[in-house]
Amino acid sequence: MPSRPAKLCVRCRAIRTGDKCGACGWAPGKWADRARGSRHERGYDNQWTKLRARKLQHDPLCAVCLAAGRTVAADQVHHVKPFNGVNDELRLRWDNLMSLCRAYHETETAKRQTPIPGGAHESTRPPPPVGVG
Repeated sequence: MPSRPAKLCVRCRAIRTGDKCGACGWAPGKWADRARGSRHERGYDNQWTKLRARKLQHDPLCAVCLAAGRTVAADQVHHVKPFNGVNDELRLRWDNLMSLCRAYHETETAKRQTPIPGGAHESTRPPPPVGVG
């Protein structure tokens, strides 16, 4: 079986053959995941899991697709207004939730997470490659 092609490490620009860079130890996704915290720390606990299941059962179709006249099953639940922490009342409010298909949920989430220098998502970005920025 052929081996995977070598890639450049985004941090130190060394050639890496596996997931983890042998030169600097950086691994794709690992750095950002640690900075984000667990799903429970971010507010996606058992209460959220149950509410999400109820929302998808109540509204099984993507709201955006349905408004455009398409019938597409929803598999994601989106917070219309972002919540700020586990104790924010918006986190579990029914009227702040929207059933969406994966494509539209990724689009909506990406709009919110566009990195702004010094902004909320700045800390979850991996460090820039050596010699850049």
